[in-house]
Amino acid sequence: MVDFYQNNLNMLDRHLYGLEEQHHKLEVMIDRFLTSQKGHSCIMYGVAKSGKVTSIRRALHNARQTHPTEFNETWIDGLEEETVGGVLARINDGRRNDALPQIIVIKKFERFAQNENQIVLYELLNSTMTKPWLVLLVSNQCSAIGLLEKRVKSRIQADFIKFNQHWTSQDYYREFENILFNCLFGWNCKQLKRAGEKKELKERENEMRSFFEDGEVKGMVMALFKVTKSMFLLKSVVGRVISEFDYTNKEPFPYENKSYMDDLKIYLKESINSFQHPFEDSREELLKNLSLRQIVLLMCFVKVSRNQNNTHTLLYKNILDCFRRLGNTYEARFRNPKELDIFSEIDYLIERGLLYSPTKSKLGQLLYKQVELTVMQDAVEKCLKQHDTLSSGLSAWLEDSNSDVL
Repeated sequence: MVDFYQNNLNMLDRHLYGLEEQHHKLEVMIDRFLTSQKGHSCIMYGVAKSGKVTSIRRALHNARQTHPTEFNETWIDGLEEETVGGVLARINDGRRNDALPQIIVIKKFERFAQNENQIVLYELLNSTMTKPWLVLLVSNQCSAIGLLEKRVKSRIQADFIKFNQHWTSQDYYREFENILFNCLFGWNCKQLKRAGEKKELKERENEMRSFFEDGEVKGMVMALFKVTKSMFLLKSVVGRVISEFDYTNKEPFPYENKSYMDDLKIYLKESINSFQHPFEDSREELLKNLSLRQIVLLMCFVKVSRNQNNTHTLLYKNILDCFRRLGNTYEARFRNPKELDIFSEIDYLIERGLLYSPTKSKLGQLLYKQVELTVMQDAVEKCLKQHDTLSSGLSAWLEDSNSDVL
């Protein structure tokens, strides 16, 4: 079973669903670098499991297969127990070996931004000025860019690749359909097209259409969407479904009696439950590590949402107005908050995956930037009620169901 699952995940990693634009930009940049052999650098950022590392590995693999220029690649992980001295030694080794272009990937580069003088980042980026080096700085936090010193920023090229996906529920479900259909029929469909057997292909599409339009199936996938927008998790879910299918059924797909539809639904439910519950547990742990103000901001979303018939999408402005009413009426320590401070907190919650922004905001329009909650409302309320510094004012605010009617 494990082998089936790992093989299916490897197959899914060949396809970057929803990341075509980012992956294309990365491949073009690598091709341009290998052709010109002029130093370059790029910052890649996005929430965890948004496809950054998968895209890099795929692009490097393709470059080795298609580009005539050979190159060395080095991976540095900011979270590994590697000393700054050890990293600098590897950099110096790379400087001495100038025979081949160097592609250096630094995961969690914000860790090195916290060190005195940010010497690792400076040395790497400074080398791109004179050496055939491509340095890719990778982070889960867009705010990590703000940690960089001025001299480090001056060495970064103009390229930024953002991997935060602004999925709608329709986009997410469409990708689920594509992934599952390709896993079940992908290779056979290509063979059918080459053979001109369009009728059989159409029959398979019609068979799966009834499955995808099933209300129970949609409900299960949308429940996963509310917990996380991660494409990695969606691939993992489908990978497990297909693995169960491969492991328990020996007949060629599809079955003549079409019982596979019922099997698919059972496997999908089991797979989503196996991934969703541990993910929700990790979210609750993440909630416990937030500051009181951050939890209160999430609760502001919950209260406004409940008073608007459980609206899924709110504006930054809605959360800010709710927080201001809390400070003016119930909790003096939250009185007169600065807008930028609150917006920074909301941005942090988005980076941590507790909130999700389905639209891009333009400069000066933060008040009207949309945001959605990605954790269960009850989990937010429970976390706030159990907080060590919960005051009587906050308790009264929680009990007042009419405190946030807009």
